[in-house]
Amino acid sequence: MPEASDADAHARGLVLTVCGVLLMTPDALFIRLINADTWSLLVWRSLLIAAVFLLLMVIVHGRRAALQFAQLGLAGLIAAIGLAVCLFGFVSALSHTTVANVLVITAVTPLFAALMGWLGYGERPPLRTWIAIAFGLAGIALAVESGLNAGDAYGVAISLVAALGLALNLTILRHHRHVNYLAVGVLSGLITGAIALFYGDPATITGQSLVLTLVLCLGIVPTATALFLLGPRYLLSAEVGLVMLLETVLGPFWVWLVLDEVPSRQTMIGGAVVITTLAFHSYASLSAARRQPVQAPTN
Repeated sequence: MPEASDADAHARGLVLTVCGVLLMTPDALFIRLINADTWSLLVWRSLLIAAVFLLLMVIVHGRRAALQFAQLGLAGLIAAIGLAVCLFGFVSALSHTTVANVLVITAVTPLFAALMGWLGYGERPPLRTWIAIAFGLAGIALAVESGLNAGDAYGVAISLVAALGLALNLTILRHHRHVNYLAVGVLSGLITGAIALFYGDPATITGQSLVLTLVLCLGIVPTATALFLLGPRYLLSAEVGLVMLLETVLGPFWVWLVLDEVPSRQTMIGGAVVITTLAFHSYASLSAARRQPVQAPTN
């Protein structure tokens, strides 16, 4: 029965995506617990993740793995640079502002991606997306105002840069389907790791911090990323956007639970505005997608 098959595929995609996002939620906590400077941590994080993704490429593509790099082209290079910017920005921002600020700002990545699609590819976002962008930026401004007053403007700024980098990566991958996302991940890790080696010393990360780094970069992040990338094959992008809000909510919770980092009242209010905006936008997009008539396949 087609209906049952579609329902099973949807359920499988939802489970994969939720598991991937849930597994990623302690990422910020691990970064805070690791006693290392930003550059040294980036060396380990970038190169280890690149190694895991390269292994996945060999498993999936076999002898054709090298061909995936040859087919990246300019679009693949730009996507890799965007992801490298996100890798640096996310880790660096967590050293200069609160986890809640970083996750609230990066949560609006899908809205930034919609804006880039309009500017770069002529896509016309619907009115609901423009309204969501306006409310999302207002929520960010409210959330980070206390952070700016506290003097960590760099953390807020670099969080925005990270969100823009990831939005660029997602926009390129969406419009250039031939670009292999695993190859992009490997290349971005190599770019970030090579730059970080000039400024950091990975040998300074030892003991418990090294164990946490290995668990995070060899286990949690690659597994979560693999699950998250598999899930959206069976879901609409609006549904994925809703699931991604779990990290915005749970990420600061783990840090509060372990490190007692309590977000300010303004951050919580601004975060609530952002989460509510994204939830309504994703729901409206999902409803609009389901109302569209299904086209019959052509022979």
